[in-house]
Amino acid sequence: MKATSNLEYLIKKVYSNTIRPSTPILNYFLLKGATPSIFSINTAFTELYLLCHKHVYKKGLELRPYKTINLAGGILAPSTSERSVMSLLKSGSRNILVHQSEPFSTCTGRDSIFGQSITSIKKRHWAQLLYPEGGYQYVLLDYCQQEPAIAACFAFDQKLKAAYQAGDLYLYIGQHPALSHLQRSEVKALVIPRSYGQSPEAYAKEHGIPLAEAQRRWSALREIFNRVDAELNHRSQLAFRDGYVRCRDWAAGVTPLSNPLAVRNWSVQATGADIMRRAVIGLVDAGIDLRLTIHDAFLIRVPIAEQAQQVAKAIAVLKQASSLVLDGFELNVKVDGVFDGQVGMM
Repeated sequence: MKATSNLEYLIKKVYSNTIRPSTPILNYFLLKGATPSIFSINTAFTELYLLCHKHVYKKGLELRPYKTINLAGGILAPSTSERSVMSLLKSGSRNILVHQSEPFSTCTGRDSIFGQSITSIKKRHWAQLLYPEGGYQYVLLDYCQQEPAIAACFAFDQKLKAAYQAGDLYLYIGQHPALSHLQRSEVKALVIPRSYGQSPEAYAKEHGIPLAEAQRRWSALREIFNRVDAELNHRSQLAFRDGYVRCRDWAAGVTPLSNPLAVRNWSVQATGADIMRRAVIGLVDAGIDLRLTIHDAFLIRVPIAEQAQQVAKAIAVLKQASSLVLDGFELNVKVDGVFDGQVGMM
């Protein structure tokens, strides 16, 4: 599909983009009504992103020749997702995996990958799959704790913003007396489910802990995120009142049947997508060889001789992209993997 026809499709799509009910059967009643055509998109910016997106995804990823892949590490059979990629390699002559990515695919404006993809395979196996040409490496860059940082910016929560910029937000959260006995991974496994609406009862059952302990942890998070919760609740109330929610590049209709939790979290997710699009454009403009985006992560291909310079330039671009969307606040960026074609991740 050409960029122009893609743009025309997106202009039509944004008019009918609506946050769905939490109960699937209610979609029937939602679809019976009309969604108000009250928003538009920046066509010049969107067309530029579509061109960059097409440029990125036409190149594909170089993968190890099929016969040398041993994902399972011995006699264990590979998983279904691993077999699907291996079968694709078996039928290809160049061992190039071209991902089928659809821009603005989700309700929040995020891109989605359809069909066979390296993203369906656990990252620990990527070193056995990615096989760049000699003299090159793949480097995975990732925004750190993107969603809670975005929410802190929305709420103008200076304590959370300062803690984030100082290092690790999860370590800061773990300093609360009710959470200090938890490991960082446990704090992360607490914060993220709560932000998506998990109840203390469900959390207690999932982790096999007393309900009273789960409630203490939830109470601690309410103290820590009180400004964030108030801001997201306020945005949700406005969305239901006005009948829509929007970010810089995208929008969605909101009806009385829309899932309240999806409405509440929409702005955080959509803002992450705004940042991703500016990062993609910035990387392409800077001459960085971007090959794949995965939510808030970016897989780039760099010459080994220029690795330090190009990675530093890419990180600067990602930080600038977040600053453009978050009114000057820069998200932290980390190197989450280096893949040079050797077995093992550096």
